[in-house]
Amino acid sequence: MNCGRASRTDEYQQRVLGANYRMTELQAALLIGQLDMLPEIAAKRARAAQRLSKALSAIPGVRPLPPQPAITRDTIYNYVFQYRPERPGVVARDLFVAALDAEGIPSDGRFYEPVYRSDLFYATPENCPQLKTDYSGVKCPVSERAAYEEAVWLPQFLLIGEDRDVDDIAAAVAKVMRNFNDLASADPSLAGVKAMSRAERPNKERARNY
Repeated sequence: MNCGRASRTDEYQQRVLGANYRMTELQAALLIGQLDMLPEIAAKRARAAQRLSKALSAIPGVRPLPPQPAITRDTIYNYVFQYRPERPGVVARDLFVAALDAEGIPSDGRFYEPVYRSDLFYATPENCPQLKTDYSGVKCPVSERAAYEEAVWLPQFLLIGEDRDVDDIAAAVAKVMRNFNDLASADPSLAGVKAMSRAERPNKERARNY
């Protein structure tokens, strides 16, 4: 379902506010049969996440998210850690993510953005009458810092392999951080689609499902 993302023939930059229907009845029928696997997979992801967090905590310039006591069971839709180099602003988070991706670790930064700045949310009281507030002037500095400077997202399937696969992730992060100075002299445009919102990426990565 297209939720307002750019289509392959988007020549006029028009956005359509669409519904976000996630699942068909056929998909639901197929997935029901896999629910028996969920507890085992969830436990495996949780163990891998703990292992990865421990490894990342020893790497300068990155930080795993602190545990939340109120959360008794992690779902780990994605694994998120923070990019916090000693010299902020020298290497953009998007370029760091592109370098990590080049090391064979699928990752992203602009996975989510503050809703009021997302290209997918263009609704205003004028074109969407049920919206009573104009969010064009809203500013949430912490959310913006997380979205555009710090957050690094790893897909959950990276955590259902073996321990050595988790160790490979940490090793790649450590390698990129060790070469921070080289990355600082790199062309920022090498970030490529990592610097684009998910609304615009389908025109560049047509084979990928966003």
